[in-house]
Amino acid sequence: MTVERYTATFVALSWFASYLVPDEEKKCEKFERGLHPRIRSRLIPLRIRNFIDLVTRATLVEEDMRVNTELFNQRKRQQPLPESIRNKKPAPNYRPQPPPGIPTYPICQNCRKRHQGSCLVGQNVCFKCGQPNHMARDCPRNMPPPATKSGTLSLFSRHASILFDSGATHSFISNHYVPLTEKIPEPLEPSMSVATPSGEHVNCDYVLIGCLIEIQGRILPADLIIFNMSGFDVILGMYWLSRNHACVDCFNNRVVFKSTNGEEFSF
Repeated sequence: MTVERYTATFVALSWFASYLVPDEEKKCEKFERGLHPRIRSRLIPLRIRNFIDLVTRATLVEEDMRVNTELFNQRKRQQPLPESIRNKKPAPNYRPQPPPGIPTYPICQNCRKRHQGSCLVGQNVCFKCGQPNHMARDCPRNMPPPATKSGTLSLFSRHASILFDSGATHSFISNHYVPLTEKIPEPLEPSMSVATPSGEHVNCDYVLIGCLIEIQGRILPADLIIFNMSGFDVILGMYWLSRNHACVDCFNNRVVFKSTNGEEFSF
């Protein structure tokens, strides 16, 4: 598991067991224990007790380890063969020839394999989708799409187009809808870098605290980060869904909620 995926899982689970991480120091200690031993051994002596700094440093250590591993493998491939092997007469090659009509490609001088196009080894890109900053085993194309459900709900005495999205961690409000609200935006500290489906990263600096969303006569407050988006007025993410014990029931085309007293209601 990559540091990025481990961090997302750790933060999500912390909402359900906040008593285990009552302060920043305990949170950092718990986070360190779950890291890969090689990463943890390089971070413990630094005694980092700021969670954001700890995650950033863990990510840098992971990237450094990955680069070192690739350099080691590349040097190993480029090492000359021992003289006893170089002078040895090669065995006859009886590999079957490909059937007629199937193209063959030259052997790549970098990875020593046959393939089409430029070589991706050592380029920090996924062999499956060709996108940077992740490996094929972590490619989003391997993962099932997150459960989503959309509709119209009452927000600030108006009808807002809302998307329930378990693939988003936080909740967002369109900057086009903000002027219709009665809330004053507050600075988001620290600011947040949001990854979009297109692979871009957008910085978000303001948030609306305690927005009252009405579902079946119940008021479910949400902190909405102001984001430049189109198509929806509001996106309600995993933190909000988990806090309200929500379940996206795709088969019955509804979202089921459970109140603190165990009463269920749905949208």
